[in-house]
Amino acid sequence: MKILREITKIVIAASIGFIVNMYYTDAQIERYSSDTVSYLSSIPKIEVVDIEAITKTMLEEETPPAKVAEYVELLVRVKEAKGVLVIDTKSVITTPTLSVAKVLSYDALKDEAAKHGIKPELDYESLLEDFNKQFE
Repeated sequence: MKILREITKIVIAASIGFIVNMYYTDAQIERYSSDTVSYLSSIPKIEVVDIEAITKTMLEEETPPAKVAEYVELLVRVKEAKGVLVIDTKSVITTPTLSVAKVLSYDALKDEAAKHGIKPELDYESLLEDFNKQFE
């Protein structure tokens, strides 16, 4: 009978120790997870963009120069709104695949800009027309 009481005490103490340890471990995991998420969210995302290649491709596709200029402006402003640090390919020595920015179509970029409430700051078409009139 006495042995049974001692065994019961040991089992109860071990159970309490296990439960306390489990709650402590869960609290530590939650704290470290929260700290990790906070740290990772504070690191800016970095993307490498080849502005020259984008511009060349758009011009080869006979995109009007005004739209090309607008595209570049919107691209930079959308990336900035998303908290992305943009680096031109000419300034990079190595580029991991994950860091290369996805090239969006003109319409997709306009949609993305609209989601962030971004509009072009300049009317590139009017500027180009004024520029061309100077040489007529």
